[in-house]
Amino acid sequence: MHRRKSSKPDSPGDMSGAGTYGNRSPMTPPMAQSGLNVPLMARERSVEVAMMKPPAGGVYSSVAASASNLTLSSRSETPAGHAPPNSVSSKYILAPDPSKWGTNVYLNDPEPDDHLHNPDPRRDRLSDGGGSIFNPRGLANLGCLLLLALIFTGLFAVYPIADGFLRKTETLGAYNLGGINASGQVPEIAGGFALIDRHTPQSAYTHKSLEDGSEWDLVFSDEFNTDGRSFYPGDDPYWEAVDLHYWGTDNLEWYSPDQVTTGGGYLNITLEKTRWRDLDYKGGMIASWNKFCFTGGYFVANVSLPGSSKIHGLWPAVWSMGNLGRAGFGASLEGLWPYTYDTCDVGTLPNQTFPDHTPHLATVDGDDTKGGVLSYLQGQRLSACTCPGESHPGPIRPDGTFVGRASPEIDIFEAIVNDHVGHVSQSGQWAPFNYKYVWKNTSENLHILNENTEFNTYIGGVLQQCSSGLSKTNQECYEKDGGCFAVYGFEYKPGNDGYILWTNDNEPAWKLYAAGMGPDENVKIGQRPVPQEPMYMIINLGLSSQFGGIDFEHLMFPATMLVDWVRVYQPKDNHNIGCDPPDFPTRDYINTYIEAYTNPNLTTWVDDYKQVIPKNRLLKNEMATQNKTMSALKLYPDPLELRFERVPIPEITHPDDAIVKVLLAGLCGSDLHAYRGLELFDTPYITGHELVGIVVSLGESFQNAAAGRPELYSTLKVGDKAHYIRIPHAGGTLFRIPQDDSVLGNEPIARIRTSDASLILLGDILPTGYFAALQAIQHPNLAYAFAHKAFPVIPSFVNAFVTGGESIKVQESDAKLVFAVVGLGPVGLCALVSLVELLSLSGTSNFAIVAVDLNEARRAKAESILSALGSTSGGVIRVVSLEDAPRVSKELSGGLGCDAVLEIVGNNSALQLAYELIRPFGVISSVVMVQVRQIAEMGAYVKLLEYDNIEGMILLSELSRRRIRSIQKLIRVGRNEVVVVLRVDKEKGYIDLSKRRVSPEDITKCEDKFMKSKAVASIMRHVATRTTGAVDEAPKEGEAAPKGEAKGDEKEEEEEHDTGLPGGSDEERLEELHEQIVWPLASKYGHTYDAFKLALTSPDVFDGLNIPQPVLSSLTATIARRLTPQPIKLRADIELTCFQPTGIDAIKRALTAGEAVSTEAVPVKAKLVAPPFYVLGTNATDKVAGVDILEKAIEAIRTTILEDGGELNVKMKPKAVSESEDLELAAIMAKANQENQEISGDSAEDSALED
Repeated sequence: MHRRKSSKPDSPGDMSGAGTYGNRSPMTPPMAQSGLNVPLMARERSVEVAMMKPPAGGVYSSVAASASNLTLSSRSETPAGHAPPNSVSSKYILAPDPSKWGTNVYLNDPEPDDHLHNPDPRRDRLSDGGGSIFNPRGLANLGCLLLLALIFTGLFAVYPIADGFLRKTETLGAYNLGGINASGQVPEIAGGFALIDRHTPQSAYTHKSLEDGSEWDLVFSDEFNTDGRSFYPGDDPYWEAVDLHYWGTDNLEWYSPDQVTTGGGYLNITLEKTRWRDLDYKGGMIASWNKFCFTGGYFVANVSLPGSSKIHGLWPAVWSMGNLGRAGFGASLEGLWPYTYDTCDVGTLPNQTFPDHTPHLATVDGDDTKGGVLSYLQGQRLSACTCPGESHPGPIRPDGTFVGRASPEIDIFEAIVNDHVGHVSQSGQWAPFNYKYVWKNTSENLHILNENTEFNTYIGGVLQQCSSGLSKTNQECYEKDGGCFAVYGFEYKPGNDGYILWTNDNEPAWKLYAAGMGPDENVKIGQRPVPQEPMYMIINLGLSSQFGGIDFEHLMFPATMLVDWVRVYQPKDNHNIGCDPPDFPTRDYINTYIEAYTNPNLTTWVDDYKQVIPKNRLLKNEMATQNKTMSALKLYPDPLELRFERVPIPEITHPDDAIVKVLLAGLCGSDLHAYRGLELFDTPYITGHELVGIVVSLGESFQNAAAGRPELYSTLKVGDKAHYIRIPHAGGTLFRIPQDDSVLGNEPIARIRTSDASLILLGDILPTGYFAALQAIQHPNLAYAFAHKAFPVIPSFVNAFVTGGESIKVQESDAKLVFAVVGLGPVGLCALVSLVELLSLSGTSNFAIVAVDLNEARRAKAESILSALGSTSGGVIRVVSLEDAPRVSKELSGGLGCDAVLEIVGNNSALQLAYELIRPFGVISSVVMVQVRQIAEMGAYVKLLEYDNIEGMILLSELSRRRIRSIQKLIRVGRNEVVVVLRVDKEKGYIDLSKRRVSPEDITKCEDKFMKSKAVASIMRHVATRTTGAVDEAPKEGEAAPKGEAKGDEKEEEEEHDTGLPGGSDEERLEELHEQIVWPLASKYGHTYDAFKLALTSPDVFDGLNIPQPVLSSLTATIARRLTPQPIKLRADIELTCFQPTGIDAIKRALTAGEAVSTEAVPVKAKLVAPPFYVLGTNATDKVAGVDILEKAIEAIRTTILEDGGELNVKMKPKAVSESEDLELAAIMAKANQENQEISGDSAEDSALED
C-alpha cells in the first residue's frame, strides 16, 4: 500500500498517525502558522492533503529556518505519546490571536526592511542620476521602437500612396462615387454586379462607331452569366420586372416578375398560356428605369427570338424610352410619349391644333380610321411653352423659358412574322406629327444599308408617328428553329444634327438623319431632335393583336426569349450615363410625382392621378375660362356623406360632347346603393345621371343640330346633380322631347300631360326600346330592302341618331318585311312605337309587325297605343299571345318566318320563341363577337370581328345596370366578348353595343357561330383568290353542276384557275361566291359550316348549285384539307418494375394488357425507352376519347402488374404532345438504343418490344 511521506523536514519516511493516510482516528486540525509568514484562516478539514517537502537550500531553506525560530502556541503542542503531525494544516496553522504569531504584523510598527523603501537623495544620488542608454539593452529597446514605427508608417501611409500610383483604377463604368446607380443602390454586391459585368470579355470593351469609325468605350454590360437572378423590385441594382397588365397596347398577357430570370448563362423571359389575373397569358418585362440611363451611344443586345420564324403572333421587343415616362404606367406617359420636342408652337397643343382648329392640314388627311384627324395626343405636358412658375423638371434657359421635355422612344427591334418569314421592325417614335405622317425621307435623310431591309409602310396614326425599317432576320435564330443568337442594336447621336443607325444580325440595316424630322410648314411644327433625354432599357415578351395577327392554332407555349448579353457604348470623349444628368434632370420631378411612376392603376394624369396640366402660354387666354365654377352635389366615401361643393363648369372636350343646363335631375338607385354603404367606392363623385335639361353647347359632330331645345338625358353616370353637365356621346344618350313636328299626331297632347318628373323615368326605358328597333332596321341582312341608304331625319329624336337624306322607298320587287316584338312591357312598348315610326319614315307600308306578350293587360295596352297611332303607321300590326305567335308570323310572311325579331324580355323562353319565329338569314338582336381594343372614360372601344373589324363602342351603362366600381371585373382589353348591337350610325364612325343585354345562351350560340363563320370565311376567301374569273363560268341552265373531288396534288390546287373571264376584285369575287354558295347552303343546312362538314362524305351537298368546275374543285379540296379532322398525338409516360423471378414476363403481360384496350379509332402502342421507362402512345382525332383510352390502358397495366407482384408509377398523365416533345422522346430512345448496342445486352424479345 502506498504511504504518504511527511512534509516536515527531517521527519521519518513512513509514519502512521492521526491526520495521516492510514490513520482512521478523526482529528480536528488546530490553528498553526505557515512557514511562509502568511496568515491563514482556520477551518476544519476531515481530509488533508500532504504537501511536498521543500527542496534543500535556496529560498525555501531560509523560510524553513525562519520558521524554526517561531514559538508555537500552547494549542499546537504535540500531545503526549504521539509523534508531531505531518499534515499541511498541522504544520502551518496560526493561532487566532495575531499577537501570538511570533512577529509584528501591525502597520505602523517598523520592520527590518523598511530602509529599503525609504528614499534618500544623498545616498541614492549616483544611482538615480541614471547611466548611458548606449549599452546592449538600451540599444535593443530603442531599435525595437524604431522598427515598429517604420512598420506602421509603411502600412498606413506609404502603401496606400504607392497603391494609388501603381494600380490601374477600375470603376467598372461607375458614374458616381462608389459606382452607384440613379436610385442610390451600390452595385458591388454578392454576385459581382457592376456597370460593366466582370464576365464581359476584354475584346468587347471597345466598339468602332458605325458612322465615323471612331473608337467608343463600353460603359455598361450585363452578361447574365449568374443563374437564378431575381428581378423583383429591389432585387437587382439595374433591372426591375414589372407586375401589371400592359393595357396601352391591348396586350393579352399579364407581365409578372416570376416570368423573368437567368439560366444557362442567359436572361430568360417566358410567355405562358396560363390563366393569371383574369388574362389567358403570362409574360415578362424588365427595364432599367431610373436605375441606368444613357444619352447617346450604341445600345446592343445578343438575342435568340422566341417561337418560330414561321408562326406569327408573339411580340418580343428590346427598346428604350426617356426616363420621364415609365413603360406601363399610363399617368406618367400622358403628354410625354412619344414627344421629342423643344420648340414652342402649335406642336405642343392638344390634337396639334389651336382652339380654332388651325392649322387646317392638321385636321385632314391624317388617320383614315379617325376621320382624317392627324393627332389625338393630349399635347406636350412639359413643353417649351410651359408658363413660368408651373411644375416642370427644367432646366430653365437664360431667357426664363423651359427646355421642352418628354419621353421619346427608340426601338432596337420589335419582332414580327410576315408571310411565314421572321422580320424585325427597327423604329423611332415621334411627336408632334408631320402632315400625313410623312417625314422627309429623302436619299439624304434615309439610307437603306442592307438588302434584307426595306422601309416599313406603317408610318403612324393619331397616337404616334413612326419611322421604321423592316428587316429580315436570321431565320435560325429562333427558339424553335435552331436557337442561335443574333446581334441587334442602334447607334445614335442626340440633337438636331444627330442620327440613328440600326443593326440587324450584327450588320448595319438602315439609318435616319435628324434633318428628316425637320420643320413641317404644312402643319406649322418645328424640328424634332433625335432624342436628347436620358434613355433607359426595356426588354419584354408579350402578345397583342395590335402588332399583327396571332396564329393561336399553331403558337406553341411556353415561348422563351433568351438574351445572351446587353451592352452600351459611348464615344471616348463624351461619356453621358445616368438618369439625372444636369442638362436633362429627372430625379426631383419623379420624386415629386412618384405615385404616377409606381402605381400602374393610374392610367391618366388628370382623371386618375388628379393632377393638372401645366399652363401653356399659347393658351394663356383660354386658361382664364377655367376659373368658372358651379355648385354640385358630391358623394364622399369616408365619411359616407353628401356635400355641396364648387366645381369647375364642364367644357366640350370631344366632338361628340354636349353641355346641358340641368332643369330637373333624379337621384338614381345606384347612388342610393352607394349612399347606404351597399356598394364600395374610393373616389368622390357627382351624383345623378338622369335629367331633363336644355342643350347650351354641342360638339362638332352636331353642327346641324339646333342648340337651346329641351333634351332628355339618360344612361351615363357622369353626375347631373349640378348646374351644368358634359354628356359624352350625346348622340346616343340625348332624346328630344316630342314636339308638334312629330309624325305621331298625338305626341303634343302626350307632352302636355306628361311632367318632367315622369319623363325622367323614361331615362333607361326609351333608349333601350329605340335602340332595339333601330338595330333591327339597320341590320346588314335587311339592307336589300332599303337600297343601302340611310334613314331620313326623325323629328322626334336628336338627328345624331339618323342622318339626313331623301326618303327611302322600298323596292317594289322586294318581299314584305315581317317583324316581331317579343315582350310588351315598358321597353317593349317603346320598341314597338319606335319600330312603327322608323318604318313609316322609310316610305313603305309593305311591312307587318307581330307584337307578342303572355300578359293580356299588356297586350291590351299595346293595342290602345297602336289605335292612337291611326293610319299614319301603315302596314299590318297584330298583337298576339305566345301560343298564336308562330302561326300568325307564318301567315303574315307566307310561311317563311319573320325577317327580324326584337326580343325584349331577356329570358330563355323568350329567346326560344324568337328562334321559332325567325326565318333563315333573319335578325335576332344582332349578337356579335367583338374584341376589346381600349378602355376609355366613357366605355370600351371594340372591333367587330365578324364585320371587317369596324369600330364599336360599349358605353359604361351598357356594361352593367349598377354603378361600375371596377371596369376590369366586367371587361378586359384583348378579350373577345359577345355583345348585342344597339345602334348603327354611319356618321358616327362606330357601332353602339351592349354587353349587359346578352344572355348566357346568346354567348354560347354566338361563340359557336363565330367559330363556324370564321372557318367558312377563311375557306371562301382562299377559294376566291385561287379562282380568278372562274366565278362567272357557271354551267348553263338545265345542266347539273359536276361533282368535284379534292386533288391529291396540293401544288395544283394552289394554282389560280384563270378562265379568261372578267372576275373583278377579290372582294367582288368573294361576294359572288357567297351569293352562289354560302347563302344557299346556309338556308338549307342552317349554317354553311355544317354543309361543308357534310360535304366531306357526301359531295352531293353541292348538287343544284351553279358552281363553276374550277371553283368547285378548289372548294372541295380546301374543305378536305381544312375540315378533315387531323389526328392528335397523345402520350403517357410510365415506370414499370417487377423484381420477381418472372419479372420480364410480367412486364410484357402488363404491356400487352394495356395495348388490348385499343379501339379501331384509338390504337394504343407501348414502347420501351430505357428500363423501367415506357411510353404509351396513340393518334386520335378526338382528344377526349384518346385520353380516356390511354387512362384505361394504364389501369389495365396497373391491374396486371400488381397481380404479378410488380409496381407502376405514372410519370406523365395522358396528354397531347407537341412535335418538339416527340423529338425529345425520340432522342432519348436513340441514345438508349445506342447504349444498349454498345453493351450488347438486349435480348431479341426486348428489341422486338421496342419496335
